[in-house]
This record gives sequence, C-alpha cells and structure tokens, in this order.
Amino acid sequence: MFEEAGKLYDKMAGFVDTFNRIGKQIDSTAASFNKAKSQLTDGRDNVLGRIEHLKRLGAKTVKRNLKMYQHAE
Repeated sequence: MFEEAGKLYDKMAGFVDTFNRIGKQIDSTAASFNKAKSQLTDGRDNVLGRIEHLKRLGAKTVKRNLKMYQHAE
C-alpha cells in the first residue's frame, strides 16, 4: 500500500511540475501579447495611429477599420 501511495505521490509531483511550467509559459505569452499590443496602440507614435492618419490623408483602402482585440478583465 505504501509503495502505491509513493508512486501516486511521484506521479502527482510530475503533474504539478508540468502544470507550473505551463503556467509560466502562459504568463510569458501574455506578456509578449501585451507588449506587441502596446506597440500597436499606445503612445504618440503607435503603429495603428500612424496607419489611421495615412487613411485620413487619403490612402485608398478596401477594409473599413482596424479594431483591436480587447481583453475582458
């Protein structure tokens, strides 16, 4: 019985390690996403603002708008 309990404990420890690695990867991916989104949308020289300015100056486009994904918190 104690041998089986030890095996179960070891199995759970492996799962917890994998679960924690996944969590760190998700956090890293979220940070990269937020940085990229910020480069597109924030600050005076953000990319979307500059592109929209070109459209207002008369750039010919087919698409109507550039709406960004908004994460619901």
